[in-house]
Amino acid sequence: MSIGTKLFLLLAWIASLFVIGITIFSWGFLLNRLEIPDKSSCNDETTEGASHACREHSRYNKAVIVVIDALRYDFTIYNTSLDNEISLPFQNKLPFIHKILKEKPQKSLLCKFIADPPTTTMQRLKGLTTGSLPTFVDAGSNFASAEIDEDNFIHQFHRFGKRITFMGDDTWESLFRGKFSRSYPFPSFNVKDLHTVDNGVLEHLIPEMAEKDWDVIIAHFLGVDHCGHRFGPYHSAMGEKLSQMDQVLRSVVEKLSDDTVLFVFGDHGMTRTGDHGGDSADEVAAALFVYSPSILHQESPNKEALCSVSQIDLVPTLSLLLGTPIPFSNLGSVIPELFSLPPADQDAPSSSKNSSHIKRWSQELQSLYNKVAALRTNADQVNTYLRAYSKISEEFPQAYFSQLQTILDSAEAGVKGALKDASVDEEAAMALLRNCENIYVDYLNRVKETCRSMWARFDMTLIILGLSITIGACFLTHVLLTHNHNFGNRSQLDTALGTLLKVTAVTIIVCVLMSIMMSAALPSLQLHSTVLILTIPAVGSLLNSIVWIVFLSTEMKASSFVKLWNYSSKTLVAVALTFLYSMCLTSNSFVVYESYVVSFFANSLQFVCVCSIGSVYALAKPTKEQARKKAKAEKSRDIGHFLTHPGTIFVLLAVAFHTCVRFSNVFFACREEQNQCQETDLLRPLGSFSDDSGSYRNYRYLLSVACLAVIPASLTFWLNKQGNLNGGSAPMLSVVYALPFATVSICLNWGLQALPQKMVDSLPPWQQVLMPRVAYSMLLFSFVSVLWNPLCIYLVPRDKHKKKIDYPGEGETVVPKLFNHLKNTWKRSPRQPNRIPEESQLDPDESAPPVVYGLGTVYSSVCLLVSASVALLLALLLGDGLSPAVITMLIQMLIFLELYAVIRKQQLAPLEAVPDLLHFGMQQVPWYAVAAWGFMSSQYFFSTGHQATISSIRFDSAFTGFHGDFPPYLYFIPGVLVTINTFASQIFFAVSLPLLLIWPFTRGKMFDRRKDDDRKGELGLHVSTRELRIAFFQVILAYMLFHATQLVGAMTSAAIHRRHLMVWKIFAPRFVFQGTSFLVILVVLLFSYLLIIRVDRAVSNWLQVLFQNS
Repeated sequence: MSIGTKLFLLLAWIASLFVIGITIFSWGFLLNRLEIPDKSSCNDETTEGASHACREHSRYNKAVIVVIDALRYDFTIYNTSLDNEISLPFQNKLPFIHKILKEKPQKSLLCKFIADPPTTTMQRLKGLTTGSLPTFVDAGSNFASAEIDEDNFIHQFHRFGKRITFMGDDTWESLFRGKFSRSYPFPSFNVKDLHTVDNGVLEHLIPEMAEKDWDVIIAHFLGVDHCGHRFGPYHSAMGEKLSQMDQVLRSVVEKLSDDTVLFVFGDHGMTRTGDHGGDSADEVAAALFVYSPSILHQESPNKEALCSVSQIDLVPTLSLLLGTPIPFSNLGSVIPELFSLPPADQDAPSSSKNSSHIKRWSQELQSLYNKVAALRTNADQVNTYLRAYSKISEEFPQAYFSQLQTILDSAEAGVKGALKDASVDEEAAMALLRNCENIYVDYLNRVKETCRSMWARFDMTLIILGLSITIGACFLTHVLLTHNHNFGNRSQLDTALGTLLKVTAVTIIVCVLMSIMMSAALPSLQLHSTVLILTIPAVGSLLNSIVWIVFLSTEMKASSFVKLWNYSSKTLVAVALTFLYSMCLTSNSFVVYESYVVSFFANSLQFVCVCSIGSVYALAKPTKEQARKKAKAEKSRDIGHFLTHPGTIFVLLAVAFHTCVRFSNVFFACREEQNQCQETDLLRPLGSFSDDSGSYRNYRYLLSVACLAVIPASLTFWLNKQGNLNGGSAPMLSVVYALPFATVSICLNWGLQALPQKMVDSLPPWQQVLMPRVAYSMLLFSFVSVLWNPLCIYLVPRDKHKKKIDYPGEGETVVPKLFNHLKNTWKRSPRQPNRIPEESQLDPDESAPPVVYGLGTVYSSVCLLVSASVALLLALLLGDGLSPAVITMLIQMLIFLELYAVIRKQQLAPLEAVPDLLHFGMQQVPWYAVAAWGFMSSQYFFSTGHQATISSIRFDSAFTGFHGDFPPYLYFIPGVLVTINTFASQIFFAVSLPLLLIWPFTRGKMFDRRKDDDRKGELGLHVSTRELRIAFFQVILAYMLFHATQLVGAMTSAAIHRRHLMVWKIFAPRFVFQGTSFLVILVVLLFSYLLIIRVDRAVSNWLQVLFQNS
């Protein structure tokens, strides 16, 4: 096994430790509540006088449920004082609702419909049908909907023979398989498609209502939600879509019969940018409109009072109105206003017991009793659920359960008292029933809030265990970094690594067997078998490896840990900023304004590094010729000499870096907590602007195209200058043809999206996705070409008669011998006939020199090609508005590399007298460079329009180049595309990480007086393949440790603030984003390592062929 393979296995093992730590911590922090499989039935009776008799509260035989996805509450409000010319696109577009509320107040009801976060469609549908509360971790399954096993009103309808007809969002089909009598599902993933689902629903809705073979119709419209994602609520298309929904409601109401109730509601709202998923006021405030041709309620309309209900309140309300049991796990409360009238079935079993004197009550008393009776049934169902849940879980405090039971008993006693006193004193009975109503409402609200807090309980054992494994993995990474400088005899390294891997493998196998036997032997541990199988091997191998490295290994043991005073000032500042960044994650204010702080950290660290180089003008000591030219320039006051002075260029580069950091702040997205923040229009898609903003759209499109064109143009210019574009290898063809073609395709796609919406929608579907798919194909060709043949070099053919020399193989002689050979053959070149070579006895037939193009940048050319390809992919997914951000990220990275190369050259200048030591120093990347790279990665997470909030996730990127109708086995595609969009900067800087090691070998010579003495370039990295692999292994470990430090900070912050008021709004999302980004970084780093190994092996093979044919 080669050393490269051993180091890769070591990296993979360390990465797996981090993965295990994150997973176990997540199990303890992001808990799923226990689901009870029990189902409610009509005969359940647990409280005397209260039961789930199906017809006790039934008032309707049929129901039409219209779900208008993302119907925000203010969309339904009609403002009579607004003129249509000055109203916003979403205002006054549903006048029919206003008309019904005004003309038929007792037949209609409009309420604010409050959603429980996360406000994603699939989680909302679960809550709307089961009446249960979602957990935070449920948001991650929005792309892969699993069938609901918990009791829900769809199951109850089907169980009691109600015929359900469904049409619309196909998510319902995956959640409720086999429950619909007729179903017309339509693909829902393509957020750019505003009409397919809605038109399909319109085609079937009214005809189905005209049929007689249905009891419940469910119609789920998606146009409003998709319009929000694509254009935002302030686009004219939103007004058109809402107007269409208004016409739908008119048509539906005309077809309703007296025994039918209509529910129209949104599953969530949307932000000002059209997104959803979080818990902001605009996201949770949906609308609920209820109507029936018969009298709906007896409440007198109060224009000042705002009706506000929770979304899970729909479940018991709809169930009782249609005469089915309330789902077993429901925690919602009935909407009392809808139960003020007596049930349609006056002979219901439950009501017949007291019907003789109830009929003699006044209408007001009867109305109050009907509401209390519905609340009574609702509270009884919730009490039954709590009793069942407390038997399978110890989460619910028994003392508090007894307290709730006492409250319920007091309400029950009040109802019985009211029934006795009503025949004598109606006023006393009225007072008792009002008190009972308040008690029931208070009971249901208390249970709801208790369960919210109960299901936010955390498993501290798993939290501490996961955090400990992550910290242990960080310590192991630090130990390997510390000991990497003290491997001693490098020839023994293979043995040391082999022994370490064997020790680790044996430990893992033993621990896995031990955990399996413990789980089998101890029944109490069987529920935690997965945790044991992950934890015991991770902890065992971690401790065993650290002990072996630090205390037992003679090859890898260091005499002592590196002392702080051995570090440079730049490194100390970088370490301080790294730990400060991690610790500040415990502050909610820091997390809210993290985008600005991380930019300041990146700028500050670079400023310290630049200042540490000293007087840049004093560094470049002129030769006699340079001194003469300088004196002449001073006499003539030549400004050009000043501008081209290395010191001036260095200062200008530092200023340019600062400018890039400041300019990147323009692209920050706003959090809800940033009250004074205002987002740039560049974060809005080009197609979201109205048609009257044509000049802005044109200028912005030209800016985006110009920024994107810089990427392939600059790459072509640079590689051509370095000689890497000679010949016809696959990577060279990808640079010359594939990347420009991909750029043109991306620009054409942006232009297509900028066209008027109706024009785009009128195009055939294949034309709408053609350009992105062409870009994907070209970029895929670029990646494959690099993996197939990663060398951008070209050997000019020589004469057939050549003198063969032996390839020296790996070691210190390969590069000197190669360059001496090239030097000697160059001296024999016919272009220099007057020069006499030292080896005059050589055969004159071999005077033609081997000419090799691109050998000095053999490594960086491949890295730049991959980085440019990734940048184009990110630009495609981020959208046209963020094209300037992508090019700014590229420029800032290259400026940093140039500054770092200069600083590193000057730092190692004293070692020029010892070439071996200088070469070793060049292969060591200091911590300040790694930290700066990490800070830039975090900086551009925010500068690409992202925040650590669910609502900032750009789900529309999941459908770039796709229609959205993915089969189940391709559901990973939208998830991958959204992940690439969200963690664009982390992916880019991780894949470009090898440049930190490579760049100083060819760049940073502006102050170097020996520019022409070292012509090896990057081929110097190939002096020893062992050293190259170790060097890059060390860079990856350092970069991994930087981000792991932030991960530990996020995990610690989430654990400490688990009871904080803002935990689910700030700290939990921050941990989720940090953990996910770290996993993405691990994958990309492993790919980068394999890429460098692939390039180095290709260089070895090429050199071997060259020596054999020379």
